[in-house]
Amino acid sequence: MHFANDIWRYRAVEVMGTAETDPTLVDTVYQFAEDMGMWPVKLNKKHAGYIINSLSVPFLDAAAHLYADGVAAPQDIDRVWRQATGSPIGPFQAMDVIGLRTVYAIHSAKAEKDKDPIAQKFVELLKHDYIDQGKLGKETHSGFYDYDDNGNTIKK
Repeated sequence: MHFANDIWRYRAVEVMGTAETDPTLVDTVYQFAEDMGMWPVKLNKKHAGYIINSLSVPFLDAAAHLYADGVAAPQDIDRVWRQATGSPIGPFQAMDVIGLRTVYAIHSAKAEKDKDPIAQKFVELLKHDYIDQGKLGKETHSGFYDYDDNGNTIKK
């Protein structure tokens, strides 16, 4: 059972078994998710990253690359995404929800593995400009955006 971020807002949960999992157990977990008021999706087979992470990681990587390469500021990248897709949040807002320490850990490992200088620059920007400043995302009310006590973005 894998919950998406902001679970009570989006209510997305993925239910996945393995080849060894009794199918009735998967059905029970699925029903449990529905009983909690979630909108579950049953995966037909085991898949690393589930659905949401498999889709969002390349999306967040692309946004990080655009920012670190100096193409545009995070807020402008988010604005284009929101305007063009109708999505309620952009990639940097999503990073704030995920938490910048988690984003840092994931991107650090990937930058080290891939030896991509732009990915490494993103990791350095993230650490220096955000994490070292105590800006960890929504959890600290500050990240790429500032947030009020209700988690709403504060306009600057």
